[in-house]
Amino acid sequence: MKNAKALASKLKSYGYHIHTGTTENHLVLVYLKPKGILGSDLETLLEKASIYPHKYQIIGDHASVKGALWLGTPALTYWGLKETDFEFIADLIHEGAK
Repeated sequence: MKNAKALASKLKSYGYHIHTGTTENHLVLVYLKPKGILGSDLETLLEKASIYPHKYQIIGDHASVKGALWLGTPALTYWGLKETDFEFIADLIHEGAK
């Protein structure tokens, strides 16, 4: 939970909309459309950097448009990453989105 909250908090500090404002489990749902980004586009870009999010459709999105990303933390937490590592991952996601 600490890692997911760190990831959500850092992304939120960059102005990304976190669905429900935070996370209550190991998943972070980032709504990207308010920043003019599609989840499917950012997913493709991040995969080139070995970051594997999952594009997600939010209510109001068209079937072919995925305006959000699901980000899960369990695998990296299992490998020993801590909150500061997830803040760095948020930095990488933000750089990719720019």
